[in-house]
Amino acid sequence: MTEVIESTISYQYCTLANDPDLQMPCSVEQMPNHYYPLLGPKAERVAELAQFKIVQIRVDIHHLESHEQQLQQLVDVYISNLAPVNRLSDEVLGIIFQEVFVSDEGSAGWIWTLSRACKRWRDVIVGNTSFWSHVSLASLSFIPDIDSVEAQCRRVDLQLKRAGGRSLHVELGITSVTHATLEDLVPMVNTTVHPTPESDPLAWAMYGHFEPLFENQHLELLLLQKLKVQNSSANQDSYWFSRMNLRNAPSVKELSISETLFDFLPSLDWSNLDSLRLEMSHFAPSHLLTALSTACNVTHFSLILVSALQDDPRHSQVVVSLDRLVSCNIDFLGASGNPAHHPASGVSNDTAFRRFIAQIRTPRLQRLTLTVASFFADMELARQLFRRPDFDLQDFSTLEYLVLYLNTINDADANLNPFISLLEDLPKLQQLLLGDISDYGNTIVIGSKFCITSLLVALQWPTAGPSSTPHRRRLCPKLAELHLYHVPLHLQAANSLIDTPTSAQDAAPFDKPIGYLKLFLAMVTGGMSQRPYAAPKRREASMSASVGLIGRASMRRCPECVCSRLDDGDDEIWDADGENMGWDEEDHLDHTCNPCDDFDELHNEELEEWGTTSDWNSD
Repeated sequence: MTEVIESTISYQYCTLANDPDLQMPCSVEQMPNHYYPLLGPKAERVAELAQFKIVQIRVDIHHLESHEQQLQQLVDVYISNLAPVNRLSDEVLGIIFQEVFVSDEGSAGWIWTLSRACKRWRDVIVGNTSFWSHVSLASLSFIPDIDSVEAQCRRVDLQLKRAGGRSLHVELGITSVTHATLEDLVPMVNTTVHPTPESDPLAWAMYGHFEPLFENQHLELLLLQKLKVQNSSANQDSYWFSRMNLRNAPSVKELSISETLFDFLPSLDWSNLDSLRLEMSHFAPSHLLTALSTACNVTHFSLILVSALQDDPRHSQVVVSLDRLVSCNIDFLGASGNPAHHPASGVSNDTAFRRFIAQIRTPRLQRLTLTVASFFADMELARQLFRRPDFDLQDFSTLEYLVLYLNTINDADANLNPFISLLEDLPKLQQLLLGDISDYGNTIVIGSKFCITSLLVALQWPTAGPSSTPHRRRLCPKLAELHLYHVPLHLQAANSLIDTPTSAQDAAPFDKPIGYLKLFLAMVTGGMSQRPYAAPKRREASMSASVGLIGRASMRRCPECVCSRLDDGDDEIWDADGENMGWDEEDHLDHTCNPCDDFDELHNEELEEWGTTSDWNSD
């Protein structure tokens, strides 16, 4: 029986093996006719698509492998770059982080990012309390949800713990912080207040919660050192900082009030202030004078785009002497009620502002910035700033740095005689910057009298007293730098300032021109005078000058270096439309000579403020 079964299986196997259909290659083209209807063209398309996808997958695999190699190369480079950093001690690494990422108030977020880079960096950052001295709570224009507020509070709490007992700086977004959180934070930190610009009730209600912090006699803000009040809505008439009393904050040093209508109580005490800045604001002069009378330690004072309100004539204005003030910025133009410069000129009073300035004395002022509205009146007020009744002005003037911003559109016919008279009272002046800030600065209007030629002539030769008297002296004998921006200038006057020849070797020392002067001209309107320039008859000594002529002068005379002296025989003259100034666009600022070392930093800052040379030439 078994043999019969085996014989039957062998026979069937041989029959299948000899089947011609099974012996044919397995392909669509040679598929037997009785199988073909089951598959047909659809199977052929599927097979072709599969082959295409296989090829595409292989290409993608090759691309991913190539990308992986590139990433590995970047990782290797990154690791090799970090190797020197990893060899640094924790102390040096902490100093690097401190200098790079904690140099300003806006770097608070970087600390959290750095602490996640690696364990070593995290240990260095978390262990240093100075890295956590800035706390930022974002200002939100909508009502935040409870979860986000709680998460933010937990983050602030963690940062306060890491900061330990260090004095902090906190930027508060009013609408995103609860009253309870403010009461916990503000007494502990140095605070910069930035209220939201929206005038919704919630924002102002939260903003009003700061008022009890300064009115509560039992609350002491011992660590408060800097306060900035900024409010974009100038139409309101009552805020908590109007009645701000800093007696409860004995450590506060800086106070800045911007875009605000405010007043001052006579009981204010600002004796601990070092810096006071009022910008885009409105004030009562008599009240501010009363507050300034207590600011006996203020060293920096700024009045920018402010308006003095009509004062009550019954209020007596006393003279305030800021004996420790060394730097002052006064904007007469912003207080003149010009709608183009002051958005709230409707309430400004030019006369009240000038009367306020007339009551201030700064006997030890070293740096002064003036934005002029009325040339004659403002120069007289500037002279009063230095006035001290018990000393001679000429012997005790301490001003070394003076910036004068003009408006040749509104005051084009003014001459420089009042300004020259002011300079006669500043024998210690070393730096003088003169520029036009009119709205039409690209088209300078040259008035019938306004031209700085008289200033250049006055700076070259002694102007005070006859030559036979010992009182004869030069105007600003210590002047070392003169910067002129956007002003009309006769180029022959500048040439005379530069190319004074040597003669009269027996000249007295006080008759000699300035020994070394750095002259920088930018965006000047140059022109030749209609009559030959009458040079001074006496030219006792030569002058060494650093000159950069850049801007709209009709003719440009450029040395090889910005500090080189111009010689008539060696230097070329380029047309006003010429593209080649004789300097490489970047290399001409790379000075190697010693006289330029102190000038480069200021020069580069001015180039950034006014734009590049190519920008000026393209206008």
